[in-house]
Amino acid sequence: MKFIILMLLSCLIASCSSVKTSTIHQYSDVPKTTRGEVVSSSEYSAPVFIHNIKKIIYYQYTTEGDTGSVVASSLILLPDKPNSKLVVLAHGTIGVDVACSVDKTFPLFLHKGFINPLLKEGYTIVMPNYRGLGQTNATHFYFNAKESGKDLLDAILAAMKLQKIDIETPVVFLGYSQGGHAALSATEMRKSYFPQLNLVGLVLYAALVNFDEMINDILSKKISSTVQYFLLPYVVSPIVRSHSDIHYKDFFSSSAVPKDSGEDLVCLFDIVKMIPISNKWTLHPSDKALEVAVSYYKEQNLPHVRVDTPLMLIRGSKDAVIIDRWSKDYVTKLCSVGDVVEEVIYNGGHLSMAGVPRAVDWIRKRFNQEPPHNVCNTLSDKNNVQ
Repeated sequence: MKFIILMLLSCLIASCSSVKTSTIHQYSDVPKTTRGEVVSSSEYSAPVFIHNIKKIIYYQYTTEGDTGSVVASSLILLPDKPNSKLVVLAHGTIGVDVACSVDKTFPLFLHKGFINPLLKEGYTIVMPNYRGLGQTNATHFYFNAKESGKDLLDAILAAMKLQKIDIETPVVFLGYSQGGHAALSATEMRKSYFPQLNLVGLVLYAALVNFDEMINDILSKKISSTVQYFLLPYVVSPIVRSHSDIHYKDFFSSSAVPKDSGEDLVCLFDIVKMIPISNKWTLHPSDKALEVAVSYYKEQNLPHVRVDTPLMLIRGSKDAVIIDRWSKDYVTKLCSVGDVVEEVIYNGGHLSMAGVPRAVDWIRKRFNQEPPHNVCNTLSDKNNVQ
């Protein structure tokens, strides 16, 4: 309930409409096999709640699809007192429809707790949409590791070309909620997909990444919060969208089954439309729907390889989306492959920005090349004692 109240208050405080833009540069005739190329760019009027900002630019860029390039979009936020550092802010769940893009007032308001402290530090922020959000030439598949990872990496490459940013510029990924999964995927893919990227750290803030545990708990009906039920149609949407013979009714046994068109899978800034039916969803998947869903999320489970960059895992003690056990198991998994992990637990829920000062301080230390704290050393010591 607290989540819903916060969301509704946010919509009252900040208009949920797009901010007007004016075109300042246009690119054309982009080859279909390119990636990281700018297609168009527009200056974007900064909302009043964004501080320490010189300019925001909205741009479209190419990224790799299954059969050629697709177009995705992103924002680049330029601080009024810039330094030579870049933070990629991978946004949390906004929705799964083309209308659910980060270049709306509400998504920016939702993420301002990250944006303003980063701009105050002088960091340039790249804030990409995931493909299919804001663009009609691709379908958005929720939590698709390969696609969202490419979206982030190509958004960086295009931003560097657009703003003439040196390719050796130090970069930190900050992934919030769904964005944690995207940032983790981009981190894993970077050495083969964007080997020149100078990545110095990764922050997973209230990030949902442990899909093995998530799927098991969903199927065992161990989830209980309104927010988790609200997200269930998002979770199964990639299965319905990629399989013509699987429908939402194959997952839910209720009178409020979402339409296969997805028209009632509203964006978070239209959450009031979803509230009356979200508590009526009863998950009861058919054998085939279950098999495909488990297979899909097994493929999206990360990491497949060692992260191989300092990582901060930060989460709230009262998170209504992420079960505490999911994160604990994930820390153990990261440590087991030799990664360097700092874990921080703040007093707050999924939408709380209480952990942001710690995250920003950690980012500052990564840019300053200070040795990171590693909780894995403590876990190793405990195991040795036992």
